[in-house]
Amino acid sequence: MQFFNIIKILLTGKRDRKAQAEWRKAVMRRCAARSVLSGDTRKLEAHHLFNVASFPVFAGAAWNGVLLTDAEHTSYHKWAGVRYNTPFDFFLWWSFHKITFGLFVRGAA
Repeated sequence: MQFFNIIKILLTGKRDRKAQAEWRKAVMRRCAARSVLSGDTRKLEAHHLFNVASFPVFAGAAWNGVLLTDAEHTSYHKWAGVRYNTPFDFFLWWSFHKITFGLFVRGAA
């Protein structure tokens, strides 16, 4: 089934909504319905580590997804853009935010 979804993405540029919903549910289970950055459980969005436009072969893989809040997701894409994203880009962004957040909390104490 995933093979046909990959072909569809390559030929039409469109994703199958049902497959996308199944992928989101799998990512929700894998991440225990919490943001990987903040641990928040509200306003969650599933984020592809390898973005779908550049790497359609990984589109339906649950390991290719993490959960972020909508604000975190927006922040990531403002920082990294929307094309050619990789797990390394996510790791750099995540590390920066964890370090910054840690300094902010220590400075407030």
